[in-house]
Amino acid sequence: MMDEPSSQATSITQFTVEAEDIKPRIIPFRYDTLPGNQPKTNKNTVYLWQTKGEDVLVKITPFRSQSISRNEPNASTNFTGLSLSKEPYLMAYAVNDNVRAIVATLLIEGVGDGRFTVSSPTDSLSFSVTQIGPASLSYRLCVPRGMNPKDDNDWVGLWEGSTVSELYYKRPRCFSPVPIHTNKGNGVFTLPEDQNIENGIEYTLGYFKSGYDEQNPLQTTLAASTTFKWEGGK
Repeated sequence: MMDEPSSQATSITQFTVEAEDIKPRIIPFRYDTLPGNQPKTNKNTVYLWQTKGEDVLVKITPFRSQSISRNEPNASTNFTGLSLSKEPYLMAYAVNDNVRAIVATLLIEGVGDGRFTVSSPTDSLSFSVTQIGPASLSYRLCVPRGMNPKDDNDWVGLWEGSTVSELYYKRPRCFSPVPIHTNKGNGVFTLPEDQNIENGIEYTLGYFKSGYDEQNPLQTTLAASTTFKWEGGK
């Protein structure tokens, strides 16, 4: 029998841009990643495309890209060396130096006289556990449009406890690839035969944007996590 989590707390990677701060050659922005992330070491990168749509253009070379130069998980910095005009742009944040690791986007548009607008896309990163049983759980995932979690080698892993920073270096109890072919959908995570989800124990499910490997998945691409308890099966 499957039940909803009795409690759940989710953390996601995101970034923000204030329209009044944008200049034709610079976009100041703030990024907020997960506890324990080292954006410079982990090759976090921002990208910019000139496009009217919301889809990440994974097969088209970005108009501009820039690596994050700091190792604070939360900080303000600048996207520089730009030449913005009266056109629509898609700005994206990735947890690795690959467009398939993009986890968040914003829409920026020039409106003339050196002014710009900023808006949120229709679909943005979200991650939650929806149902739990003693040997499996289901989760719901949404990533920016244009991303394909299965093709991008995304994966999820399970840890006991609530310390999110451990997800970057502590080996998960178990892990599996994300089977979702579109930018949003539901997945099922089944534990190995010798493991179970216990009542009243905190667990953390991590979502990693790219890097799946059957033996040693890449843990530096953590995009979101959700810490939960299960009180079912009694």
